[in-house]
Amino acid sequence: MRLTIDGVALSARDGCSVLDAARENDIYIPHLCSHPELSPYGGCRLCLIEVDGMPGCPAACMIPARDGMVVRTKTDAVQALRREVLQLMLSEHPASCLVCPEGTECASFQGTIRKVGVTTGCRYCPKDGVCELQAVARSLGVTELALPIVYRNLPVERDEEFYDRDYNLCIYCARCVRMCQEQRQAAVLSFRRRGALTTIGPAFDMSHFEAGCEFCGACVSVCPTGALSEKGRKWAGAVERFAPSVCPLCGEQCDIQVAVARDRVVGTLPPGDPSEAGGDLCVKGRFCLADLANHPDRLRVPTVQATEGREEVDWPHAATAVAERLKGISGERIAIYASPDLLLEDMVGLRLLMDRVLNTENVTTSSLAPGSAAIIARSSTAAGPQALRAADCIVSLFFQGNYGHAPITLAIKRAVGTGARYFQIGWLADPTSRFAERRVTAPPGGEAALVRGLVSAVVGRPVDQNELVDVAAALRAASRPMFVLGTPIAGLPEADAALAAIDELVALTGGTVLVPHAHANLPAFINVLRPKPRAEIDHLVHDAMIDVLWIVGEHPFDERPPVKTVIYQNTLPAAPALAPDVVLPAAAWCEVAGSLASDDGVSRRIVQAAVQPPALARHDHEIFTMVAEAMGMATASAPLPDDLAAGHLWRAAAMRLDDDAQGNVHPVAPPREVAGRTLVCEPNPHCHRGVAISDCVEDFARLAPQDTLLVNPADAAELSVGDGDSLTPAGGGPPYRVQLDRRVPCAFMYLLVSARSAQPGRTGVR
Repeated sequence: MRLTIDGVALSARDGCSVLDAARENDIYIPHLCSHPELSPYGGCRLCLIEVDGMPGCPAACMIPARDGMVVRTKTDAVQALRREVLQLMLSEHPASCLVCPEGTECASFQGTIRKVGVTTGCRYCPKDGVCELQAVARSLGVTELALPIVYRNLPVERDEEFYDRDYNLCIYCARCVRMCQEQRQAAVLSFRRRGALTTIGPAFDMSHFEAGCEFCGACVSVCPTGALSEKGRKWAGAVERFAPSVCPLCGEQCDIQVAVARDRVVGTLPPGDPSEAGGDLCVKGRFCLADLANHPDRLRVPTVQATEGREEVDWPHAATAVAERLKGISGERIAIYASPDLLLEDMVGLRLLMDRVLNTENVTTSSLAPGSAAIIARSSTAAGPQALRAADCIVSLFFQGNYGHAPITLAIKRAVGTGARYFQIGWLADPTSRFAERRVTAPPGGEAALVRGLVSAVVGRPVDQNELVDVAAALRAASRPMFVLGTPIAGLPEADAALAAIDELVALTGGTVLVPHAHANLPAFINVLRPKPRAEIDHLVHDAMIDVLWIVGEHPFDERPPVKTVIYQNTLPAAPALAPDVVLPAAAWCEVAGSLASDDGVSRRIVQAAVQPPALARHDHEIFTMVAEAMGMATASAPLPDDLAAGHLWRAAAMRLDDDAQGNVHPVAPPREVAGRTLVCEPNPHCHRGVAISDCVEDFARLAPQDTLLVNPADAAELSVGDGDSLTPAGGGPPYRVQLDRRVPCAFMYLLVSARSAQPGRTGVR
């Protein structure tokens, strides 16, 4: 269509608003409540316009653009109305800096005054310079504050995770509320109270954590003022550039953009215009990545253990030290623990080093739990969230999407919004739980029986579990059913029986299976490095059958095992008791360039470096090359294996794991109950390069604490325990700290365990 704005004839797409048409043609109309990812709201009244043939001054965000429309956006009457509206906003917003004649000098020479507890003006605000309210004031030429100023004197909320909330700066644009409700569909935020007492937050004065906030940061991204500000980058200053990248913290491989200032990562955002980036990331991709890169304990310089102590060396000396310790060692007595978070190029470099230099096949990872092969083999789709959006019936089986897998949980929510039916079978509530028509909690030790009951209900046989009847009816009626399978089921005593029942269920319904996993490059890792079961390598290490242990991006041991040499290669240090002989500092996720294998088995995701590695840290494949050259061997680059270029990567990976796992099944102890409560253990999925994110990011430790018992408050009351108390596992062992959590159903307790501690499964507590 064609319309005229301020005397200029323009083209606009069908269905857009006048504000959208102006924005897409680089015409600025002041606005604060409108956002490209949100429905029209018309709350701020700053985008008032005049339209020929239309009475009054309507809001541009609420008026659909029509062919032949004539619009004026800068008439004297419109500008006067906007200034009146803006003056009302500024009367309750610390804004004296906007009209201060010394504002320029403050901004240029007194930047340190920003670091204060309470924002009383622009120079004291972390959003100074990138504030949309400032931009509107400049566009309207505000030179004085015409109304009496009222400071609301609300307390700044700093006690919750990841971002501060200063509602003295809030202008009630409702962007955060609408983003939480419309895009994330979390419904955590709403307006509280009325009039001058109005603030925004969860109802009933609950904390964001208690209200089920996902801490995705979407509200922070769309806030036009400094009311919401990231703790991690609050005082980092203006961002100098944004670099495209890929989040490495799970298999979803979400696109991100990295905020860089002074060659340092200060934050991450979803892709797109940084001023309009919304909320399609999880809390890890939005808030945790910068802390992983900037951790104060980052390894920066190679070190070698000498007689006099640990000595910092350059790379030639470090590579020589590794070569000397490998000299004369047969491949059978070398073991490698590597991470599935490595890039493809790093994996190929390690494979070449193993084949041409070390002559070893002893490679494994602590990131694969027993039974992982059986789970991976059942992933029959590579479409991921796209397939979920097309499904008409979705059943979640022992999958929980708390603080991760945002594309999966969002796809489930949006599928329900378009008519799909959703059912959840498992233990722990997650962001999708309130969208489920029915939630079925598996009884302790009865997971396999529950799935078999669902199979019986699907074929029309009578079942004891009445709650499965609706699920079965929906599956029978569905033409595109889909199952989201969680990996924790692999560690259950009845895992084989449960998976066999799931196979039968999928065959009966003609459904597809999606298996979200915790590592960015897991299928490629399995195909390129062909890892052996961890239990097999563990036995070799602990039986003193290994002389040299090389750890690459992993943390498999808290203490030094009985080996002669430990080579440790990572971004963060090992446990002190491991006492590595050589430490090789590796580049972090934002400092490397390469590729990840996509789940479709055909394409590759290209990863770009956002910043340079600190000091002497190097890419993993560079380290392998330097060691090979120090040993007098060349490991020239080689093409990726054929099975990374075609075919279904998951199936190839599953076949490899199945072949290697034969006869190496790790026994899981049967469940033991104490006071009728069962402990469900899951290997911590919130890790990167072997390090638990909760160990590196303080705010994340409360959301997903490792080695902490999550207990329903009702169960805690019966057991007379509270937050911070301890419970000891049946059979002994160190006590676990208790944290109350309403997402855990009664009669259960939930625990994320370290990959290097006990294997997943169930046990009792006393």
